[in-house]
Amino acid sequence: MTGPAQTRRPGPLTWAVAAALVWAVIAVTLAALAPAGDVPRIVHSSHVEHLAAFYILTLIGAASFTRLSLVRLIAVMVGFAVVLAVVRAFEPSHRMSAMEDLLCDIAGVWAATAPIFVGRLRPRL
Repeated sequence: MTGPAQTRRPGPLTWAVAAALVWAVIAVTLAALAPAGDVPRIVHSSHVEHLAAFYILTLIGAASFTRLSLVRLIAVMVGFAVVLAVVRAFEPSHRMSAMEDLLCDIAGVWAATAPIFVGRLRPRL
């Protein structure tokens, strides 16, 4: 048994999810900052790709930081999206779409956290 004085050591699943988060952050950063021609297209809409990227990134973040409050997780993910949008705004090829991409990134964060929020409210209802 673990008491209040003892801390649990992270298991292999925790380390795997943390590694997945690091790789996801690297992949999203590289995809966001790379020239548009160098990034492989998954769907024909870049807005859908932005939404999906931040949806997945937020889910991995929620799985990695289970003790982090939902509000802080949202703040971290939106902060990351804002930083990427600001950097992209200085690139001439991305300047026009930086705000639209930011809105899609934030929509991905909200789409991922809405079911978590509802799930936390459900036992109270």
